[in-house]
Amino acid sequence: MGFFTVYHWFLARGAAPTAHWVLAILAGLAGIVLAVFLQRVAVAVAGFLVGGWYMAGLLGVHFATARGVDLLLILVVAIIAAVAAVWVFDLALVVLSSLAGAQLIVEALHPRPGPARLLVVVLLGVGIAIQLGWTARRQEA
Repeated sequence: MGFFTVYHWFLARGAAPTAHWVLAILAGLAGIVLAVFLQRVAVAVAGFLVGGWYMAGLLGVHFATARGVDLLLILVVAIIAAVAAVWVFDLALVVLSSLAGAQLIVEALHPRPGPARLLVVVLLGVGIAIQLGWTARRQEA
C-alpha cells in the first residue's frame, strides 16, 4: 500500500520520475517492515491477554483482590499463551499460504475436477514441506 500511495501521490504532483520511484520503494519497504513487526506484536499481545484472562477466570480471581501468587501464576500463563499464539500463528500462515498457492497453481492449469483435487492436496503438502523446511533452516542460522 505504501508503495502505490507514495508513487501516485508524487506522480500527481509532477515530481521527477527518479524521485517518486525511490520514495515509493522506500515507503514500500517501510510498510513491509512495519507489517511484519506489528503483526507479531499484535498476535503476542492477543495471546498474552487471552491467556491471562483465561487463567484469572480459571482461578476465580478478580485483579483488584488478587494475591501475589495468583498474579504471578496469571503472568506466567499469559507469557506462555503469548508464545503459543505466535507459534501457532506461524504454523497457520504456512498452511494457509500453501493452500492458497496450491489453489492458484491448479486454477492456472485448468485440470478436470478429479485430478484438480488431487493436485491441490499434493501441492499443499509440497508447499507445507518447503515452508517448514525453509523456516527450520532459517531458525538454525
